[in-house]
Amino acid sequence: MINMDSADRILLPGNLIDYAGLKKNVILFAYHEQIEIWDKEKYFDMLNDEPESFSEIADGIFGTLTQGGGEPQSDIADE
Repeated sequence: MINMDSADRILLPGNLIDYAGLKKNVILFAYHEQIEIWDKEKYFDMLNDEPESFSEIADGIFGTLTQGGGEPQSDIADE
């Protein structure tokens, strides 16, 4: 439930403010049907920590999928 004050400002519970580490300045990030509230400094830190490309993420999760001539690696022996 969202509570608002007499000036129609959103009131956040103290425990959520502490959990999110909100200080003075915040960023509202909206996508799909939700809004995220970020501490401004933490938001920009998160953006700066993102990999340059999603292939780095995939390699970190799945490892390198090709070897040598570009053929996919397989753990299954050919029959």
